Amino acid sequence: MSKPFRISILTNDLARTDLELSHLREQGYIVETYQAVGNLQLAQPFPDLFIIDTTSLDQFNLVTQIRHLSPHVGVLVTIPLTNQEGRVQAFLAGADNYLVRPYEVEELLAIVGSLKRRLGWIK
Repeated sequence: MSKPFRISILTNDLARTDLELSHLREQGYIVETYQAVGNLQLAQPFPDLFIIDTTSLDQFNLVTQIRHLSPHVGVLVTIPLTNQEGRVQAFLAGADNYLVRPYEVEELLAIVGSLKRRLGWIK
């Protein structure tokens, strides 16, 4: 039996992640959520994928920290629709992909599945 794919969601709004949590768990993912600011250490050992879902500019610093500490972990950043500059910043900081808020759960699941393949979990 293979180990489960682990996802940590770093957010500044834990209530907003409830829908995502239930859908990701239905797909068999092990998902944990953390308050984003200052809690990167709580997500140890690092998961297979971080979803950074914050509204602060610190999200790009979190991406940089994650990349420095564990370059092979997947990183998905959510970005508000109005923040076009943030899309470029996410990639420059080291994110694998971004998702524009608001988004459909199906879009989230598709991107997570794509990152899971890229990370070598699906052959």
